Amino acid sequence: MDPPAGAPLGVSRNRSIAYRSEIDGLRALAVLPVIGFHAGIAGLSGGYLGVDIFFVISGYLITSLILVEREHGTFSLSGFWARRARRILPLLSVVVLACLPAAWWLLGWRDIEDFWQSLVAIGLFASNILFWREGTYFGLEAELKPLLHTWSLAVEEQFYILFPIACLAILRWGRMALFVVIAAVAAMSLLFFIPLHWTAQETAFFLLPTRAWQLLLGSLCAFASVQALTAAPTALQQVLAALGLILIGGAMALVATLGKHWITGLGLPALMATTGAALIVLFARPGMWVAWLLSQRPLVAIGLISYGAYLWHVPLLVFARHALAISADPELERMVELPTGLALVLCAVSLGLAAATWRWIEKPFRNPARVSARKAAIMGVGAGSILAGFAALVALTDWQQRAYLTHTLGAQPEAAREFLHHMRQNDFQPWTDITLAKGECVFASEGLSVTARERIANCHATRGRGVLVLGDSHAQGLHNIMTRLASEDAFIITIAKQGCRIDRFGCFYPEIADALNGSMATMFRQVLYTEAGSNRILDESGRADRQSSFINPSTARFDRRALGAVMQRLTSINAGLDTPLLVVGPHLEPRINFETAQPVLSGWLTRPTIRAQFEALDRIYREQAEGAGLGYTSMMISPITPDDRVLHDGCLYFFDFDHFSACGEERMGKALRASGHPIAQLAD
Repeated sequence: MDPPAGAPLGVSRNRSIAYRSEIDGLRALAVLPVIGFHAGIAGLSGGYLGVDIFFVISGYLITSLILVEREHGTFSLSGFWARRARRILPLLSVVVLACLPAAWWLLGWRDIEDFWQSLVAIGLFASNILFWREGTYFGLEAELKPLLHTWSLAVEEQFYILFPIACLAILRWGRMALFVVIAAVAAMSLLFFIPLHWTAQETAFFLLPTRAWQLLLGSLCAFASVQALTAAPTALQQVLAALGLILIGGAMALVATLGKHWITGLGLPALMATTGAALIVLFARPGMWVAWLLSQRPLVAIGLISYGAYLWHVPLLVFARHALAISADPELERMVELPTGLALVLCAVSLGLAAATWRWIEKPFRNPARVSARKAAIMGVGAGSILAGFAALVALTDWQQRAYLTHTLGAQPEAAREFLHHMRQNDFQPWTDITLAKGECVFASEGLSVTARERIANCHATRGRGVLVLGDSHAQGLHNIMTRLASEDAFIITIAKQGCRIDRFGCFYPEIADALNGSMATMFRQVLYTEAGSNRILDESGRADRQSSFINPSTARFDRRALGAVMQRLTSINAGLDTPLLVVGPHLEPRINFETAQPVLSGWLTRPTIRAQFEALDRIYREQAEGAGLGYTSMMISPITPDDRVLHDGCLYFFDFDHFSACGEERMGKALRASGHPIAQLAD
């Protein structure tokens, strides 16, 4: 039934939102690329943009509902929130409950901690905030989080809580006032999104303030009347609807083609996909060929079950990766690539589960006549209690990890007890949480912020010339080592961030080069650069930082081309220095897989070939650095423990493949000082 003139697009005369089959078709175009992206299907690296489309659809439908019910005096906050709860929570609870047995048997000591934290965050409608703090979506670790995709639900839940309250308050001044406010807030959100997508992609990606413009663009579509739209020539409407499809496809193709490029860094694909979705919502109406295309039965069927497909596919793919990692060589990393055939099968299974749960879970719970509010509340409390109990069990006891070690991995009980003891006794918080400071002038920052600049200038004024450390997470580890050696009146500043090597797009190095060739030219007596060496060792497929490179060193090769580019870029920083920039070579990385309890099987001993690989890499770093006119110092000191053991005298030196633990940093600092190493001298 066509909506009456002047009513929001898609609103029927019976005071409810009329069904639009093309919207379900658009949902299918959103969910299928997302599934393909998470499955690692070739050519779908831009599939994550499907979530942007979902946000536009959600904003459109929710705002249409509020406007119509408000106009007819039937809107209430309690009724709105009850419908949203019936729409979202039952299936979400079922999927999360279904994850519990797999999590119990397949997740190692760090993964299970991430999992129970996810359970808590989901219950608080805050999983997007949790994953934002962890900085995970596009990294390899994201492939191991069964509930990572719930971040988008949290964004929508937060929107559903705040938006209707704001609407009721603003509608006192009329619909036009609400339209103006929504447009203004959407513009502000977009203005936050674009620069943050360049400088802090995780913030732009995960948080409501930087996603609100997509939801609110959908809201603005709800104000468009059929009368106003049909006034436009039919040919123009056809072109605009087709342009919407082109923009969505083009956005995904742009990401797949350019990857991490300054164009994608500005968020252009998100702008294209969001605008394309809005054009389809507005102009793909009955009688238009785009609407006909999107209303085809296969697309509509997938659109109807799209919520379930979105919820089911990630846990299936993630737990399959964990199962494959466990069944393979225990030394292999957890981040395994699913065979394409298996990935496609799991995608098909997710669609099957979605269809079943749409029939038996979603439809009944949406109908109060079939599932009363009292029954729904009882089941909700029961599900919540089970999830809270599971989270408490794995957070407060080691029962799950004992079962995982002894039954899943086959470790002996005594070895399992020893492993868990050392996991608890050592500081295994990520390095981003334990970057050290000492006094006013020994600190680290993830960028050259205004605050960091002011502190540096003040320290230079009071303490003379200092030491500047640059690099990735290994630079942060080096900072901690130097901080432990430094006195209270030292002047040591570190600008470093995980993954921010100088040849990586979007990091702080151009700004650093400008500062060191300008206002900070005389502030430092020495500038250091260091990075993780494993990123310069490639496997037989040319991929960096893969465990197979260290298990089968005969198939590995050193990335001399990338190292040459690193040194060339460092010369731009070196140009303004009166003392040559000092490249600090890679330290020995143990490459022991704590997640699969490899230490239990290896006796906490690094493979004999590891040191040889890093010593060869150290020589290449030196050749490249000195060839570029840079200083160089090696970190390949004599074994810091007998036979390069990772566990020695009660200290577990590392907390993962390559990062020092707290006691490892302290012991490494003592070893550097005892050997008279230049790093120890700079820290004094």
